[in-house]
Amino acid sequence: MDLTVIIIGVTILAAFIVPTVLVSNSRNNKKKKFLKVMSDFAESKSCKIVEYDQWKDACIGMDKEKQKILYVHKNSGDYRKTEISLPEVLKCKIEGVNLTGNSISSNHKSIDEIELCFSYRDAGKPETSIEFFKIQKDFTVVDEDLKLAEKWHKIANSELANLVNKN
Repeated sequence: MDLTVIIIGVTILAAFIVPTVLVSNSRNNKKKKFLKVMSDFAESKSCKIVEYDQWKDACIGMDKEKQKILYVHKNSGDYRKTEISLPEVLKCKIEGVNLTGNSISSNHKSIDEIELCFSYRDAGKPETSIEFFKIQKDFTVVDEDLKLAEKWHKIANSELANLVNKN
């Protein structure tokens, strides 16, 4: 009887531990692969990323020496890669598209997307947006995405202020 209890206990324990370990390994491998894509992109632009953040299917990083922000976003299996040269940027702002919903029981506002938008000194160059959150594909808490967008907004504007002070 003791052997039966031990076998059942080990089986139940394995049923919980094995999937957890497999999911954890899968996430770590996915993160490593994503960081490799960002590293290769930085290398192709002769950049050295000194600060970065990776979340969901995106990664943002900065080369302070070359004054560039690099962004990689995976969408439907393809990687969208964006390079932003800060000396060309006029301003950086956070844009959140709000949807307002009305119902009988409440009047509420929700955030549909959060982007970091860069407008350029050259008025003919279109604005560049970096996506941090989009309701159509991200079903998570917006708070973390907003904090990350605010962090990179602060970093970009600090670097832009340094550029203005140098000139």
